[in-house]
Amino acid sequence: MLVGGLVLLAFWRISIFLANMALAPVEAAWNKQRQFLADASHELKTPLTVILTNLGILAANPQKTIAEQNRWIENSSAEALRMKELVEQMLFLAKSDTSQLSVVKESVDFSDLVMGSILTMESLAFERDLRFQDEIAADIRLTGNAAQLTQLLHILLDNACKYSFPGSTIGVKLWTEKKSARLSVVSHGTVIAASDLPKLFDRFYRADSSRVRETGGYGLGLAIAASIAAAHHGQISAASSAETGTMFTVILPME
Repeated sequence: MLVGGLVLLAFWRISIFLANMALAPVEAAWNKQRQFLADASHELKTPLTVILTNLGILAANPQKTIAEQNRWIENSSAEALRMKELVEQMLFLAKSDTSQLSVVKESVDFSDLVMGSILTMESLAFERDLRFQDEIAADIRLTGNAAQLTQLLHILLDNACKYSFPGSTIGVKLWTEKKSARLSVVSHGTVIAASDLPKLFDRFYRADSSRVRETGGYGLGLAIAASIAAAHHGQISAASSAETGTMFTVILPME
């Protein structure tokens, strides 16, 4: 009887252990989703507060003309656009989470996409006293979604422009290695701490929270870039040092 009881107790403990192991991923996913919703609610609160405050000012001064109150109207419009951007980014990531992120299988000239994205960002770089230095191999083709790959490129280049020191150079290199296309974007700004690097692709994470209002954005761009890379069976990584700058590297399989 004693032996039988001990065996049953052992089986019970093992079953509890296995059940906890099975539930751990579910609990982790639930906690991640709950944190995502909490962060999203926090981010939406600020523009909503600004819009409601502006509407209150407009309502309190009905005798004034639209021209006289244009400041509050423009502020509300800007915050509404920020909310729209956030909602669109959240929907993109939600589709990625549920495997609904469609990747149209088409042949894409990635070299052309990279060059086109650099040209698109030239004006932004010029405004911030930055310049691009590119080394782009020609005729690198991928199978994927041109719009999503362009979005990935714009995220990386925009990020580089936002966080580079004025007067510095942003290096963009595209080459092939081991049947894959490899893209690097190197910028020179504040060094990202080694402890922050693994978190850069987390949603709503920003290594330098003091510059959030200055640079805009919600900390979702790199998470979206990582989702796009994963949808194309690729990967993205980051490294940062005072000597070499901050480098984002994307590896994508070629046709």
